[in-house]
Order: sequence, then structure tokens, then C-alpha cells
Amino acid sequence: MEIEASTIRQLLMVLVEQYPRMQGHLDEGVAIAVEGEIYRDNWDRVIPPGSEVFLIPRIQGG
Repeated sequence: MEIEASTIRQLLMVLVEQYPRMQGHLDEGVAIAVEGEIYRDNWDRVIPPGSEVFLIPRIQGG
């Protein structure tokens, strides 16, 4: 899908606006991969136009 967003934070906000049930998954924790680079907490990271972005569920473990 294509979504207009300039930062990871904005992308997540738009996703929840369009798909409210995603909020539960986001609350459980996700990492975001932008062009193959993974971000866990830096939601102010700029997403370059045309970037490929993946949401990855966090894996718990020790």
C-alpha cells in the first residue's frame, strides 16, 4: 500500500487512522524497517519519498 508520511511517527499515526485495530499491535511493540535499516524507537526518523517500509513485530526473549 502507499501512504504519504514524512516520518515514522506520522506513518504510524496515518496507519492507525485508516486501520484503528492496528493500535493493539503497535502497543505490543514493533520495529520499523526503512529501506532495510531497522528502527525501534526513533519515530522522528525521516522517511525518504518512495521508500520501502516494513513493520516488524518485536520478538521477546532472553
